[in-house]
Amino acid sequence: MANLHPFAILNQKNTVPESPYMSPTHRDLVFDVPDQTFDAVLGLSILHLLEDKEEAIAKVHRMLKPGGVFVTSTACIGDTMKFFKVIGPIGKSLGLMPYVSVFTTKELEAGLTDAGFEIDHQWQPGKGKSVFIVAKKAG
Repeated sequence: MANLHPFAILNQKNTVPESPYMSPTHRDLVFDVPDQTFDAVLGLSILHLLEDKEEAIAKVHRMLKPGGVFVTSTACIGDTMKFFKVIGPIGKSLGLMPYVSVFTTKELEAGLTDAGFEIDHQWQPGKGKSVFIVAKKAG
């Protein structure tokens, strides 16, 4: 079964040979655009698949105009499956799964605020579910 996520299709550089999974990098997801170009950026179900989510968040912050928003839903696996830090790399090396970053909701919030965002709204439909965040750039 192939990973048909639109962003995953953009990049096959990080795949394990014969792997049906394609692991995106932030360079494939954050296009080379001038700073302060967008009013809003939408990043759904992607931050946990990036090896350097902080760099991607910082780039999104630069891409946004003052007052712009970053809307994201992210699987914060560290909240419920900390053991995935061990299992994930094994699964990736065997070609059974893509790279998956393990972090908590609090770590995601810190990454957003460290990049200069203010959390405007946050919602999680239930324990173990993806967290939805609207983060606003000052301005």
